Amino acid sequence: WKEVINYLGPNSGNKVKKPQFWIQNGSITDEVKFNIVPSGFYWNEGLSFLTDPGTMCGFWTSSPALKGYQYSWETLSADRTGEASAVIIYNDPGNPDINTQSRSSAGGGNFHYNVRCIMN
Repeated sequence: WKEVINYLGPNSGNKVKKPQFWIQNGSITDEVKFNIVPSGFYWNEGLSFLTDPGTMCGFWTSSPALKGYQYSWETLSADRTGEASAVIIYNDPGNPDINTQSRSSAGGGNFHYNVRCIMN
């Protein structure tokens, strides 16, 4: 996913979204034909619920949360054992990029995202 994000550059999220399913701001192109639709995700924080499927889409990656890896809100200063990387695409014209996040995979998996295979 990092290679995809770097390749697509600014507005990376808009370049993978299927236009008819997202808030239109004139720049959603799906130019790489990923056809990403806003599917929401399951989050178990004591209260189990499904986020509004129209607001975002998340994907697990095969990458662990490693030292030096840049996430949306921080650069990790140490490896985080038991945490995986996820990418999130929001239905927000003010946030048109693919966002990276680290998420704990301990305790049965608090976050349940989609999986998308990407070929080298």
